[in-house]
Amino acid sequence: MSDVLVSIIMPVYNGARFLEKAVQGISAQDYKSIEFIAVDDGSSDNSLEKLKLLTRGITTTVIHKENGGISSARNMGLDEARGKYIVFVDQDDSIPKDYISNLVKAAEDSNADMVVGGTLETIDGTKITRRDLTEDAPYSLLRNTAPWGRIFLRSLIEDNNIRFMDTRVSEDFYFNIMCITYAKNPKVIKQSGYVWKIDPKSESHSNMTRLDGGRTTDVLKVLDRSLRDMDQDKRDKNIDYMLLKHCVWYLLFTCKGADKEDIKDTCDRITLWLDTNIKDYKTCCGHKMGSPGGETFKIRFIVRFMVFLKRSGLLLKFLYLLR
Repeated sequence: MSDVLVSIIMPVYNGARFLEKAVQGISAQDYKSIEFIAVDDGSSDNSLEKLKLLTRGITTTVIHKENGGISSARNMGLDEARGKYIVFVDQDDSIPKDYISNLVKAAEDSNADMVVGGTLETIDGTKITRRDLTEDAPYSLLRNTAPWGRIFLRSLIEDNNIRFMDTRVSEDFYFNIMCITYAKNPKVIKQSGYVWKIDPKSESHSNMTRLDGGRTTDVLKVLDRSLRDMDQDKRDKNIDYMLLKHCVWYLLFTCKGADKEDIKDTCDRITLWLDTNIKDYKTCCGHKMGSPGGETFKIRFIVRFMVFLKRSGLLLKFLYLLR
């Protein structure tokens, strides 16, 4: 197992203040057959210089490119990768020393082309919240749409021409739904150990909380392409629930601070898309109360509450209250 090469891809943008901890986590791995690919996406701080300094002694490829966004940085890393497996790590997150070895073992032992694990979350860097997954619940595979906290067989990605979509919102969603639906033997483990540092000031969070007329943050472009490109034989009520949940997430976050006209337009477009593409979304895609198994109670409640508001004609009024 230790001879299997793993490519770790890290997109970097103005992350100099985070890099020491992130890179140290990679260099301290007890699994040694690693190539580290860091893609500096046109940083204006000293990220590039710090990367070169911190990665001395590690098998590393440091790429500098013009700023094009996190999708283009991750895609460039994929183009460079040569490992049997692909792992993504973000610049402000961290991984324990046995992170790679545990993921590789899970993949090799079960001949999986994709392994998804629970994560740890922190906001202040000290308090850690566990987000475990239920291993025998099919929806656990779909619960988190980030590319980290998991490992991918590179052939799964390359054989199906999967790349991150060039968008400023939900690029993770598209990539993951492609991998999930094309994976022949995906596996869920309870916990991966990946520590996600939640930063309310990050670009991903700021993109979630603004509407710009659909120019760069229109989730429907991502959902349309996801429906078009996914393996249609794998589409089921869990996939449809995942799509519904993503629409709910988009409405809740992007309507904050928006004016009423933009909120109404967004709400109308989202509900029209749901009416057109997910016929049974008003019954939560056929899931009974308490399901899908593997989803948290909190998220199930929020999705059902939003669907109830839509059925009752109160959704728009509720979204106005969130402004």
